[in-house]
Amino acid sequence: MKKALICFLCFLLVLLPAVSAIAEATAEQAVPGFRSILMIVSLDKKVPADGKTYAMGSYLVVLDEDNKLMKFTSFPYNLALTVEGDTTKQLQNVGQELGPEGLMEVLTENFGIEIDHWLMINLTGLADFVDVAGGIAVDLPDLSINKHAGNLKYMTDKPYVKVEEAGLQTLNGIQAMAYITDTTYGQPTISQEEERFRQRHEVLIRGIFQGLGTNPIDVDSLLTLIADSFAGSYATDLTLADMLVLGGMNLSASAQYEQEFLFIPQEIFTEKASNGWESLGFTQEDIQAVQAFVGN
Repeated sequence: MKKALICFLCFLLVLLPAVSAIAEATAEQAVPGFRSILMIVSLDKKVPADGKTYAMGSYLVVLDEDNKLMKFTSFPYNLALTVEGDTTKQLQNVGQELGPEGLMEVLTENFGIEIDHWLMINLTGLADFVDVAGGIAVDLPDLSINKHAGNLKYMTDKPYVKVEEAGLQTLNGIQAMAYITDTTYGQPTISQEEERFRQRHEVLIRGIFQGLGTNPIDVDSLLTLIADSFAGSYATDLTLADMLVLGGMNLSASAQYEQEFLFIPQEIFTEKASNGWESLGFTQEDIQAVQAFVGN
């Protein structure tokens, strides 16, 4: 359930070009060959003023303008990170205790990378954004996603329409939320749940980008979506100037970018955090993989 909350954050770099009312200026301010590493942290329904809350998941998103590529490095909420020397805490607890700046520092120390900016956001607008992209194509193995209608009511006011049959079909926004939430059926192990989430996550991300390619959204519509759905739903250290630079990748171009994914840990295994909680561990090979993937 918790990990399902991170998916919407991957689309922030698509939204950034429309943050400014002078969106037409973004192309002029774009930097050729520009790269930026943004840490996006997902929450549930509310963004606290101090940013100290459980981090349901965290991404590093790399925009590679030269290669027309977006890279997503996924760190699950239950990844055990080293804090203050020899103490290990789950990523979600690091966010709750240290806030986004502290979490960014801990990820930097654990993986030896540089991160440019951070953003915390919730899932209020995910269903709307999926709908704007025309929905996503999913091959449902069964109808277990319908069991999550009650959970979705907590996260969105959009009415849930039950899926009537399994198989290949296009899910609307609220149904897509049920799809990414539905990872805990059959009482899976921590490893099984992570595997399910990874598969569904990639289906969602690729599906939305594909939808934006065939159903491009204009700036006015996106500004309206942001005003209606995202007000008060995020906190960030990004300045307007930062957003304009990131906005050099316009909406139509971003929909055509390739997407690459790196899930940490690469090989799923568990260990105990210092408080005894079963957590996901990572290795030196994972550290090297992250450094190579993000390019620093």
